[in-house]
Amino acid sequence: MKKIWITICLAVTSLLALFSLAACGADYSEIAGTYELQDITGTINNVTLKTNMYSYYRIILTKDGKVTIQSKRSSVDAEEGEKKGTFTYSAEKERLYITTKSGTNTVTEEYTCTEGVIIYKVEENNKNYTITFAIENDKG
Repeated sequence: MKKIWITICLAVTSLLALFSLAACGADYSEIAGTYELQDITGTINNVTLKTNMYSYYRIILTKDGKVTIQSKRSSVDAEEGEKKGTFTYSAEKERLYITTKSGTNTVTEEYTCTEGVIIYKVEENNKNYTITFAIENDKG
């Protein structure tokens, strides 16, 4: 009976340790904050992209790895857009990986992130553009 009790106690302790480790997520305080659109250059389907096409376009990173992307086009009847997701960051590679859902699809996009600037670059098919964001605050 004593062996069973010890085994149960060890199992419970192990589970509590696992739950504690799972609750300890990465700390992204070094890059947390609100990054505002600075520049857009390039084309999509031969349409030239310009920064003034947006009233605002921002990426909000929190220190616990959550991301919100908000945007609104400059046109009069434009709707606001918002996506939420998660991110990971590699300081060594200066890479930010943002994962969001679009319907039933999960999409992960790679960005360059260094010294308060995030750059998203696309070069595929009829898309060739670069979007640059810079940190406006670091409240994360």
